[in-house]
Amino acid sequence: MLKKLTDALEVSLDYLIGSTNIVTDKKMLYRLEVLGSISKEEWESILMVMDSLLRDAQMTDAHKKLAS
Repeated sequence: MLKKLTDALEVSLDYLIGSTNIVTDKKMLYRLEVLGSISKEEWESILMVMDSLLRDAQMTDAHKKLAS
């Protein structure tokens, strides 16, 4: 029953019961699988771009909080 519920909500059981705040959606898990199958150079390039985008998003959030 719990397996069906977690599958329907596309979250882990840990997330559902509050043991973690990490959502494990299927698209993100697929992306992680793909990252594990590509060359090290491609992997590093993707992570560099991802880190840059995450840093920008954090800065945008920080600026919004300061402006409030």
